[in-house]
Amino acid sequence: MAVIEVVSEDSSYLDEVKRLWRENSKTLGPYPNGAFVERAQSGEILAALENGQVVGYALFYSSQKYRRVRLTHLCVDSTNRRQGLAHQLIEALRNQTVAHKGIGLYCRRDYEAWELWPRLGFVPISEKVGRGKDGHELTYFWLQHPHPTLFSSKDDDERLKVVIDANIFLDFDDISRNGADETVGIMADWLKPLIQICINDELYVEIYRNDDSDQRKDRLSKAHTFECLECNTDDFLTAQSSVRTLLGQSTGKRDESDQRHLARTIASDSTVFVTRDEPVLKVADEIYDQHGLSIVRPAQLVARFEELRNERDYQRARLAGTSLQFRRVSDDSAKLAEQFQSQATGERKRDLVEHLNRTFANPDRFECHLVDSGQNRPLAIHVADSSKTNMITVPTFRIAKSVLNTRLAPTLARTLLAGIVQSALRSGIHAVRITEPCLSPVVSSALQSSGFFQVSDGWLKLSFVDAQSVEDVSEQLARIVQSASIDDTDIQHIQDVIGDPSFRGDANAVLDIEHMLWPGKFTGCAVPNYVVAIEPRWATDLFDAGLARSSLWGAETELALNPDSVYYRAIRPPMRFSEGRILWYVKEAKKIAGSKRIRACSQLRGVVNGGPKELFRRFRRFGVYQWQNVLETAGSLDGQLMALEFSDTELFHSPISWDSAQSILRSFDIRSTFQSPTAISEDAFLALYRQGLNF
Repeated sequence: MAVIEVVSEDSSYLDEVKRLWRENSKTLGPYPNGAFVERAQSGEILAALENGQVVGYALFYSSQKYRRVRLTHLCVDSTNRRQGLAHQLIEALRNQTVAHKGIGLYCRRDYEAWELWPRLGFVPISEKVGRGKDGHELTYFWLQHPHPTLFSSKDDDERLKVVIDANIFLDFDDISRNGADETVGIMADWLKPLIQICINDELYVEIYRNDDSDQRKDRLSKAHTFECLECNTDDFLTAQSSVRTLLGQSTGKRDESDQRHLARTIASDSTVFVTRDEPVLKVADEIYDQHGLSIVRPAQLVARFEELRNERDYQRARLAGTSLQFRRVSDDSAKLAEQFQSQATGERKRDLVEHLNRTFANPDRFECHLVDSGQNRPLAIHVADSSKTNMITVPTFRIAKSVLNTRLAPTLARTLLAGIVQSALRSGIHAVRITEPCLSPVVSSALQSSGFFQVSDGWLKLSFVDAQSVEDVSEQLARIVQSASIDDTDIQHIQDVIGDPSFRGDANAVLDIEHMLWPGKFTGCAVPNYVVAIEPRWATDLFDAGLARSSLWGAETELALNPDSVYYRAIRPPMRFSEGRILWYVKEAKKIAGSKRIRACSQLRGVVNGGPKELFRRFRRFGVYQWQNVLETAGSLDGQLMALEFSDTELFHSPISWDSAQSILRSFDIRSTFQSPTAISEDAFLALYRQGLNF
């Protein structure tokens, strides 16, 4: 493997780079010597070195204004091609330019390299006629850096997302094609409201490969009528390797594109891929086992629709830049026992095997969920028992021995607990009890920090939705206790706190109980409320599940999973209170659906002012920001900035548009453009909060 090095102006490698350019200038085109020097001064030449010799290079230009990278040259010495050097150079370029939106380049259609770019993860997005006398057509290729679309996974659209391959797309266009009669069933009126037909970027590769210009334009126009699902480049490259292992080396351009089409679907948030490609259908079971993607023929989509829609609940949920997967399991008790046996408590392996077998033998009562790393490496397991009325009981909640002592364990445990609580609430259940007899200290700590409290037979979490008065909350808790057959004494400590006359005036006490009863809120209490504006890129990273697919700044998995976080902003104007509630207004950003809206509510747990070094050291455990981002926010090493600590984020079902938010605030005589944190009354907060919840 070559060594990749940045070529500086005074590097001895610069002359070798120019030599390579001269040898390949017929395709690379003219490039002045001064331009080479300028790029080297800017650190925008990467050289691939083997035995101290330059065997390839990438020359690029970074636009800070548009946050785009323009790749000008990618050149590999003729004697060293087809050895992965181009891939190495692109990977190094991606890593060096991660703060940008992506990498773009133009390539002539008649160049052999045209076929290289899709293999490296680029997709064609437009074309034009070159300015030369020969008028050759140029294709613009684009490689998106892993910056997920804002809250893309939080849409209220309940339709099943289905990705179609190129053949199915052509069937839609021409139902007289051989085999297209099977595809017609997808167009049935009863199915249209229940599924969303989607494509991915590989379809554009197929379209642009067509030499007929008029046909390209027609098919591009039709492709644009479908939603195109994005995928993380790293996930795509990993999936591509997996697909190649299952399907074997491609035998031609079309076969290669078919494999990439499948890989991009695996790396997207779709759970169903529709194809008539027999080689792909033959490995459907293996793809499902490894990636949670259901591969079906058009007829199977129609016949198995209900089954496929129900499978969605057990598909992978990507967490913070990883390929972690959730899936339901019903066997392999011996193998699971090896991973999850609690040796610290003296548990015998055979006892855990028997316990799991009893669980698997009662699927109507128990659901067993496994979390793994995407490489069949188990990380966590939990069992949900729904046999009790108005109560979810979790008799098994384990973190695998292999990760129990890593930094991943606490944050993974808290994330899974939050998911269990949210799932219960979606089913109208307000009580979750954890009765795992072999709790590890890591899980016990996670339970406590997640709002669970200890009772005689385990840990209990109560929840309600909306905001209510103290008296109404007290009555609500009493109803939950009665309906779930909970002992009144188990929640007496909560009733005592909220029944104290001083409770309403103690913001910290109110917020502590709101944390225990999350996502419920109290009314009539002295809790400050703010609207805080946030840049879309940080909103996406800090509290959207999209971060689960990739972190903009490359945060480590175990940190990015953390349910708590921090947001840096300018120190002026100051915030009057250091605790309260935040309504997050995501600033407007072109081409980002979902911006210019109030999208979420969090607890504000602290406001800390200070210099960039001090605050970065204090909060770097949260992992989203890197030093350069904190420094940019401060302006300089001597600058000051503000860190807002927040937790318990609740994403709104119905994000509030700018116009609606302004209308609501004006009704309470509040006027603000949200350029700085805006303190609002409780009545205004409740009006916005309830609209966001669609109450």
